Amino acid sequence: MAETLTELSLVGQFLKCNLRYFLTGKWRLAAGHIPNGRYPVPEDYFGIRVASSPDPSCDDYVVERLRELELRNVRLDFSYSNENSYTKPFLDRLMDEGFHVCLHLIQPFEEARAMKTPEAKARWRGFLTSILDHCKGRVEMVEIGSTCNRRKWAGYSLSSFMTLWNIAYEEISKRGILLAGPNITDFEPLYNIGLLGIMKKSGMLPAVHSDNLFAERATEPEAFDHKIGGHFLRPVIKFNLVKKVRFLAGISDYYNIPHTICAHVAWSLRRINRILNNLEEKQADYLARYCCLAAASGGLKRVYWGPLIGQREGLIDDGTSEFPELPHVTFYGKANGEVEHYRIRPAFHAYRTVIKLLSGAEFKQTLVSVRGLEVHEFVRGNELMHVGWTTNGNCASISDCYEEKDMRSASVISRDGKILPEFPSIFCESPTYILWTRDCSPHFRTSPEIMPDVRISQYEDGHYKPVDNDKWEGVFTFTSGDAQDVLSHIPEDLEKGDDRKIMRDGRNCVWSMPDTRNPSRTIVVKRHQVRKLHKKLVQRWKPSGALRSWNGANELLRRGISTPRPIAFFQRHKRPSLSDSYFVYGMFQNTGSMRQAFRAFKEGETEFHGISRGLLYSELADFLHEMHGRGVFFRDLSAGNMLFRIKDNGQVEFCLIDTARAHFYTHSLSLRLRLSDLKRITHPANWKCRKEFMAMYMNKMGRNFSWWMKIPLICYDLKHMIKHQVKRKR
Repeated sequence: MAETLTELSLVGQFLKCNLRYFLTGKWRLAAGHIPNGRYPVPEDYFGIRVASSPDPSCDDYVVERLRELELRNVRLDFSYSNENSYTKPFLDRLMDEGFHVCLHLIQPFEEARAMKTPEAKARWRGFLTSILDHCKGRVEMVEIGSTCNRRKWAGYSLSSFMTLWNIAYEEISKRGILLAGPNITDFEPLYNIGLLGIMKKSGMLPAVHSDNLFAERATEPEAFDHKIGGHFLRPVIKFNLVKKVRFLAGISDYYNIPHTICAHVAWSLRRINRILNNLEEKQADYLARYCCLAAASGGLKRVYWGPLIGQREGLIDDGTSEFPELPHVTFYGKANGEVEHYRIRPAFHAYRTVIKLLSGAEFKQTLVSVRGLEVHEFVRGNELMHVGWTTNGNCASISDCYEEKDMRSASVISRDGKILPEFPSIFCESPTYILWTRDCSPHFRTSPEIMPDVRISQYEDGHYKPVDNDKWEGVFTFTSGDAQDVLSHIPEDLEKGDDRKIMRDGRNCVWSMPDTRNPSRTIVVKRHQVRKLHKKLVQRWKPSGALRSWNGANELLRRGISTPRPIAFFQRHKRPSLSDSYFVYGMFQNTGSMRQAFRAFKEGETEFHGISRGLLYSELADFLHEMHGRGVFFRDLSAGNMLFRIKDNGQVEFCLIDTARAHFYTHSLSLRLRLSDLKRITHPANWKCRKEFMAMYMNKMGRNFSWWMKIPLICYDLKHMIKHQVKRKR
């Protein structure tokens, strides 16, 4: 009964603290989502979470990687089981070699559940005294609390956590060690306010306020979090990473706590993989963008990225498929795998670049932070630095941001720390660092924006260049080995090619020809034509057909769905949606189409191009299920738009063409939208083949092909029959 009353009393205090804080109005942050003011970035701003393993060579490996990162700040998890294990010698080595250790002391889950018993309290106090006396003040700080607002991970009720905290505060403060806590995970400020308020009332506030400030639930660090206020209020209250940091720093100021730290942040490859492709590249992009925004916000004393080594989140891949029962954010107790199988990810290089360029810098100002374009200015030593990027899939012409003379006088560094031989043409979702000497005063143009309605997909050794002349606008791509002369790829030259082979000449005209920049390659040109009056009326306010095809192809590639590589698009400056436009893409060689395959099976064939009907259907079901799971509603999924070829290893490689009508979502598709695609692609097949394929597809979803699912297919058949009869009469 006494324990229940204690819990109720603490809950009452928790609620009063929140009410008192919000009545002060300190939570109001005018334009809080945009960095403002001038803030120093401490030399020791960045840190990393580390762990060791039973293999002694793992300690050497971790220390070598820390030196490679030029990083001295580490955060190490330490629990009851670590006192007599490989973790304790690793801790000793870190302290002996001068690393600044944030020692994160953690109770096992079972002990946390039993914290109200005298035995559990005694074990906790004994653990604290043992490890604190062993360290003898050689750690920078001790952090108490581990995702304490996640009871299923940490095991604490409000009263049991405060029991833990009171004992820890007593033992740590009498030894004069810096205390950090309470380690709230994610952005849930009610817990920060309530717990710190209870701690203040008992005179046991930490010297450092710690929070695991994630941003991955908003997908991108710049994005407004839809979990705060919902999708409708998201653009109104504008809680992005910068505003979250400033909000937490405001709570620290309210309780007179001098420092706020982010004790853990990471992007899980598994979460990225729900929609996007190039997982490790996206992880590196998010890391760099997060760190730049956190540094510009001015609200954090330090950011610990983590873990260093891990399967889903690590800067280094551990080479396993293992994932711990408890998330790493709660307890990162071991580096899994074997050292010889460890592999450095792009995020490692991105973090090393951030540490090198931002540590000890001063944030000066935000040059632009609107509608998908971010450019922020820092000063470091004798250098003036701009960091620029766009949100996912967008791009901005750098010539819209800087004058030519300023671009000639700058040096440019990529996200991964490589010095670029020339100034890039665009800002994209991968950050670019631009450096001048401090006495330079580059002129940043007023209110630059992203290229309207244009989407791009980053790929290895691929570069984009805007086209803007008296007649045409657009974008073209090239690789390092290509000639960059855009004049070889403007519509007049494409129309005059001597080796053109017409593939289709109807509503639109399609032809193939050698790539003038690399004649060993074949390209395909699609001229989108607007001839009929009703089309002009419908498409008047839409992007041009070429731009929609370009965007559809790039967005498919961003999501890991195969389509021929887009090379360029061109449209008129004036009335682009009502004039002819051109989309250029690579040829998908040695192909058949699903229309041909369905017709062959309809005529009784059991194989097509050497592959059996059952295997082809199974592979197609896999492809389409993944496409729909990544939020792609193709809308023009006719069997003729689904090409495929058989690779040397016997596997089927699919490829989508005619991408102009595709719609894209940030979540997997509903069954209604899936059926809308499936009714189109299965139209040429007979009902026996349809049932066989649809059963395979539905099985991927864990469903059966039910009778009512035939209704959209039958309706589509009727629509086509009526359409053909009308055409015949005309």
